Amino acid sequence: MNFKIKKINESTIKLLDTTPEIDLELSEAYTYKIPNFAAMRKNARYKNWNGKVNLYNRTTKSLDYGHWFDLYTNFTKQRGYDIELDESLIPDKKLDKEELVKIIDEHIQPRNDSGDLIVPYDYQIDAIHHAIDTDRSVILSATSSGKSLIIYCLCWLYINCILEDYDGYITIIVPDKGLVEQMYSDFHTYSNGESDNWCQKLNSDYSKIITKKVVISTFQTMIKMDDLIDETSVMIVDEVHRSKAKQLKTILQLAKQAKYKHGLTGTLDGVEANETLIKGLFGNVVRFVTQRELIDSGRACDVVVNIIGLRYPKDLVDQYNEEWEFSKQTSPHIDKYQFEVDFINNCKERNDMLLDIVEMAEGNSFVLFNRVESHGLKLYEQYKEKHPDSTYLITGDIKNRKDVLDTFKKDSNSVLFATSSIMSTGVSVNNLHNLFFATSQKAKVATLQSIGRLMRLHDSKSVANVYDIVDIIGKNNVTQKHVDERIKHYESEQIKYTVTIVDI
Repeated sequence: MNFKIKKINESTIKLLDTTPEIDLELSEAYTYKIPNFAAMRKNARYKNWNGKVNLYNRTTKSLDYGHWFDLYTNFTKQRGYDIELDESLIPDKKLDKEELVKIIDEHIQPRNDSGDLIVPYDYQIDAIHHAIDTDRSVILSATSSGKSLIIYCLCWLYINCILEDYDGYITIIVPDKGLVEQMYSDFHTYSNGESDNWCQKLNSDYSKIITKKVVISTFQTMIKMDDLIDETSVMIVDEVHRSKAKQLKTILQLAKQAKYKHGLTGTLDGVEANETLIKGLFGNVVRFVTQRELIDSGRACDVVVNIIGLRYPKDLVDQYNEEWEFSKQTSPHIDKYQFEVDFINNCKERNDMLLDIVEMAEGNSFVLFNRVESHGLKLYEQYKEKHPDSTYLITGDIKNRKDVLDTFKKDSNSVLFATSSIMSTGVSVNNLHNLFFATSQKAKVATLQSIGRLMRLHDSKSVANVYDIVDIIGKNNVTQKHVDERIKHYESEQIKYTVTIVDI
């Protein structure tokens, strides 16, 4: 039994000559279940839905482009099918690795802040070569491994070696405006200013007129640029684990002329549904370097996670239990995790101890929180009263984030209070010595990427410290359980950790 895979455009493939039996197998193979479906079922709108998303459309017999390779190599072989492949799907060989290295050495010649030549690491060369060679890729490379250099080299190669003159734009999509500025600045540094001639920033602060070959934008701005999407030949997405965002997914599917699509990230969340979606948009995932490999090779600073369990006294435990019972009676649908976070955020004794631990840490520190008004601002203001000249704050309302970070970088023993999202969006502070998780979380990406930012090399540190604060309120409270998930993440990346219990 055989069927055909036909390329419709750069976003979609179509299957021809399938039977109803094959269609059913395809539908089952390319179906995933929404991970938070149990919570969604509480909404009446979803009561008749089974929580499954079918990627294969049995009516149009279509599938996201990125699945073709898996379909061709795995699906058909596992079932013994013969398949006829549209030759336009097969990437052309462009550069062998030796030729690539020569081009980087003789022509690209990236430079650092001091103007010295950068010699890319082996894993960066491998990632660049893989992307160029496959046309579609998901590059998994640990946080602090130099992904912006990989992106810069890809852009140079597409402009000078692969694309025809005026053959569409190269668009780079990053999560927020701060990263637009950072990526543009990195390109300026790598090229000794020459990238200003062929690269431009695009967000709400800049003109929407496209005058350069390479455009760096947020997906929030990009979604409004229909002509740019239509005329993009190369689309590169940094922090690609965010592709589950509806707007970003839409952009990628609308980019029907973008023959080359690449996504980069330091960490994927391990959720099958999300990884299946990313593969469909970009292609297969390939890991090039882990955090542990970076550390062991001397290319990143070692990290120790200090798990500090704050054990609450009996009076606070009793108060917690009483308030929880009262909340359940007055608000039957109350979420226990949200209740617990509220209790913790408003516990003066807990927050006093947290700030005492922050004060004892040597070097520059980040203190990360999730809720601004009810927690982060209170911590910041309390600490600033005692340390007015060395305490900083970054939230979504802070417009001059770059200026704050630049000032912080010049210090040697300061504390910056910030929302957790700052560490998941490419912030670069080399002389960062300590990281405090002031709010419980279990998300793999947020946890590991935050730690990855701490690993950047600097003369002032040999080992960086993470302080993972765990609230022990009686037995098996919700936030206490989260640490079990974080420990799994630490162990998966071979990150050292210790556990200490202290009484509040």
